[in-house]
Amino acid sequence: MAKRKSKPSAKKFTNRALGDLNKLKARTAKQPEPVNTTPITQTTDNPKNDENLFFDAMNGVAPLESRTTSLPPEHPRPVGKTGDQQEAEEVMQTLRDLVDGEQSLSIHETDESIEGSVEGLDPRIMKKLRRGSFSIQDHLDLHGLNREQAKDEVISFLQTAALQGKRCVLIIHGRGLGSDGKVPVLKNALRNWFTRRGLRKKILAFTTAREYDGGGGAIYVLLRKHKVQPANRQ
Repeated sequence: MAKRKSKPSAKKFTNRALGDLNKLKARTAKQPEPVNTTPITQTTDNPKNDENLFFDAMNGVAPLESRTTSLPPEHPRPVGKTGDQQEAEEVMQTLRDLVDGEQSLSIHETDESIEGSVEGLDPRIMKKLRRGSFSIQDHLDLHGLNREQAKDEVISFLQTAALQGKRCVLIIHGRGLGSDGKVPVLKNALRNWFTRRGLRKKILAFTTAREYDGGGGAIYVLLRKHKVQPANRQ
């Protein structure tokens, strides 16, 4: 009887790469995990630590450019006026006073003569008045009147002349030869009346007249321009 041939036994399959992987895993499992030796810093509520942490965090940070807009003050400081501006204002005020009659009269007098003019008046006008170059448009003679009577006459005379648009008038006050002490009482009184507000607003200048118009016993009076009101037509 013939013998059966026995089957050859199966060879054991081995994967070399897989075996290496298993060896690596086994070796790794045997090594202990490294221990963290860094000391743990315990945080506290100390405000100094918080401040240090803040500055550490802000280290190297550049501040942003300021975007705030400066606003002007609610009430800006007044700017001082320059010398030229101050001088110009003074000149304009002088001219306004001259037109409105608010300028004071500057008076000069001697034993024989007297004169006065508003401040700022053109010297050429005063010179012309002294020479008697203005045409005399009316006159008033005060001879025989006392002080009070003369005052009323002078005020009425100058007001009427101004309303009529007259510019130059003559007032004869006399030399005072018949008064006590031979003092020109009315001449001195005219000086005071001319400087009062009522008449001052109507007068530009006055001066002692020339000899042919009365000399030391009379005065030229130059009046301001006055707008004449037209007569009412019926």
